[in-house]
Amino acid sequence: LGIVVQQAAVNTVLAAGMTFVILTGGIDLSVGSILAASAMAGLIISKLPDLGALWLPAAVLTGAAFGILNGGFIALLRLPPFIVTLG
Repeated sequence: LGIVVQQAAVNTVLAAGMTFVILTGGIDLSVGSILAASAMAGLIISKLPDLGALWLPAAVLTGAAFGILNGGFIALLRLPPFIVTLG
């Protein structure tokens, strides 16, 4: 049961964030892709001998960068959220 809860924690956090997106009338299909990109950035940095301790900031900054990019396209360029997240 503990392993199941541990595995479901990531999806629970993503679902909580998506709840607010859907409530505001938008849709974001890129959540899984951004999660994977952030995880890979953290993994790649963690394998470097001198920078291994910086895996968490690398993962968070990667997710934030992609989120800001998506949000910028939607808010500033007035593109439809569905089209932006498909891209």
